[in-house]
Amino acid sequence: MSALLEAEWPGQGKRVLDVACGIGTQAFALAMRVYSVTASDLSVKAVERVRHEAEKSGVAIDLSVCDMRRAHAHHSRALTP
Repeated sequence: MSALLEAEWPGQGKRVLDVACGIGTQAFALAMRVYSVTASDLSVKAVERVRHEAEKSGVAIDLSVCDMRRAHAHHSRALTP
């Protein structure tokens, strides 16, 4: 995934917004590759699971519960450089 991001958006930094992250497979993998990851999902249980796994592994992911239809307003701070 990180190779694809770098190929598509070279030199764009390492900030990723993962809306509808589910159990965090992509968010977790990118955070382990030193990306700054902000992720959300509608499921409270899914976000709790990602948070637990991230804390257990020492991986930083900014997580929240959010309906993807409201993602722009919810994540506006993450979208601002």
